[in-house]
Amino acid sequence: FAQMGAMAMGPPGAPLDPGQTVRLLVARAIAGAPRLVVVDESLEGLDAKSRAQCVAALTRPQAPWTLVALVNDPASALARACDTTHTLAEVHA
Repeated sequence: FAQMGAMAMGPPGAPLDPGQTVRLLVARAIAGAPRLVVVDESLEGLDAKSRAQCVAALTRPQAPWTLVALVNDPASALARACDTTHTLAEVHA
């Protein structure tokens, strides 16, 4: 593995910076053309260009998966890119 120029990653994704780690996780999540992809707020920490690229990759029309995006801000780039959205009301017991 090391002879091929690959590097080992330690927790939490070292030696990659946080943005590289998120982009790698998105790439790994969609590489196998899964039927379901679940994404949380993790894209919000990316710079605008990287976030736009990840959102485009996750929401492309020909994608073979259903995307479930869990976001707190309905105005976020990921929420705006989704065809259908559902809002959960806050319930106080």
